[in-house]
Amino acid sequence: MSRRPPTGPFTRAFTLLEVMIAMSILAFALAALLGHEGVAIQMSDYSNRMTQAALLAQGKFLEVEQKLLLDGMDQLDGCETGDFRAEGFKRYGWKACGFKIEMGEGATEAMTEQLTALLGGLGLAQGQLDQVLGQAAIIPAMVPQILTTIEDQIRKVKLEVTWTDALGERAVRLERFVTTVGADKPKSLEE
Repeated sequence: MSRRPPTGPFTRAFTLLEVMIAMSILAFALAALLGHEGVAIQMSDYSNRMTQAALLAQGKFLEVEQKLLLDGMDQLDGCETGDFRAEGFKRYGWKACGFKIEMGEGATEAMTEQLTALLGGLGLAQGQLDQVLGQAAIIPAMVPQILTTIEDQIRKVKLEVTWTDALGERAVRLERFVTTVGADKPKSLEE
């Protein structure tokens, strides 16, 4: 009686060469996946730090704005620096600079001409135009006051929040205008 070799789905074995090829393909695939995972982790970390810096910048800008509105617009003519250690973010620093809006030479004359031309171009009847232009004689006296108000009550504020990560120094920058023109003086936060 002769024995027949068993047949079925589990009877054939893999050779050592087939196993080694399968393991090397698996190793390359896992190495590629781990490389992509590392990039994803770095991008997630960068995104978190950028979001935190943006929130810190918004908060610091509100502090600077409050300081300017309460203590006067001339409180920030230049730059100030600091960090966020008190808030628990020792990796982040800030720099806030305030700039007075300065009108160049000839701004008064240019603005006077533009206002006069604007009034002349309203399409008024000649009698009405003569009356408006007669009253417009006060424009040259008003323009310097307007420009002085702009210079005294508007500040351009630049705020930069910086931090350092594995790739170097990073920054988030905000740039806005703060003005007291037409606004009541705000109440202090302590009140």
